[in-house]
Amino acid sequence: MVEKRRIIFVTMVYLLVISTGFGSSNAQETFTFQQGVNGYEGTTDAHIFANKKTNNAGNENMFEATGNGTEADAKHALIRFDLSSVPSGTQIDFAKLSLYFTMRRTSQSQDKKLGAFRVNRPWGEGVGNDPGGLDGRPAVAGEVSWNFAMSDTEPWAVPGANRIPDDRDGAPENVQTFSPSSSADAWYLWDITEMVRFWVANPDSNFGLILREPTVSSFAGIIDFASSEFETVTLRPILSINTQVVTAVEERGKNFIPITFDLKQNYPNPFNPSTTIRYELKKRERVTLKIYNLMGQEVATLVEDEKSAGPHEIVFDASGLASGIYVYTVQAGQFTAARKMVLTK
Repeated sequence: MVEKRRIIFVTMVYLLVISTGFGSSNAQETFTFQQGVNGYEGTTDAHIFANKKTNNAGNENMFEATGNGTEADAKHALIRFDLSSVPSGTQIDFAKLSLYFTMRRTSQSQDKKLGAFRVNRPWGEGVGNDPGGLDGRPAVAGEVSWNFAMSDTEPWAVPGANRIPDDRDGAPENVQTFSPSSSADAWYLWDITEMVRFWVANPDSNFGLILREPTVSSFAGIIDFASSEFETVTLRPILSINTQVVTAVEERGKNFIPITFDLKQNYPNPFNPSTTIRYELKKRERVTLKIYNLMGQEVATLVEDEKSAGPHEIVFDASGLASGIYVYTVQAGQFTAARKMVLTK
């Protein structure tokens, strides 16, 4: 009997993995924002540079995020995605920024780090396209430059968007390292989950992010990325958001009786170290809710009791477990279901 249950479990895990993919879930929805794809026209971007303090470089086909060494030649990139189509109340599981590294404009001999910092004031993209390069042209009213968030009425508190917290946050949410051997013509990703959660919860404060070196390097190496104006549409910046809309037990009401059995996706997911698992019973049943690893080994029993009809939830604390993918299963009478979750430490 034990072996039979193990075979059934392993089969459920296999079907779960191949049907949802290793890093996703049927209960989650993915929003993908890329300029010119599926009618989306909500990306704005521009780079600002210390050696041309009043120039605007919006509407260029690439933007530069590092300079040629020292603060005197620093370059930062500003990027914003319009998220007004993300429904209010959406829970953000994970969000990533993907940028296509097009070229090194100058030779690079040392590592360079690029951090994603949240911007805390509005700025104007502008249309300072320089057909002969990426230096733009003198900013006109409302356009961003090194000196101004919006020329020439709204200066940055410190030029280069460099006062904390007036212009930007002090710590990057995520940092990527570009070594001299890092390949161009490739995608690079930044985890900006907390930033996107803030923007969705506070839409009037979505001023985008600034991509810059946390400490400006003294070494050469200008790194360029495809912008929202890049000729190849599919290589433009991408913001991907994995979401789910969670209705808490309290919001449904204590007297809510579902018309069917259901096992919800845990939230948050990925999680560390605890997550909430919700399930619904259409009638009173004896419930067993267990956690397994992908080897089919039981690692925890959360529920083994008779439960009333209606919604239920329980918090799972995985402090004693290693990072990885786990499966939680519920059995209530003839109803059996399983979902996977990801523990990241």
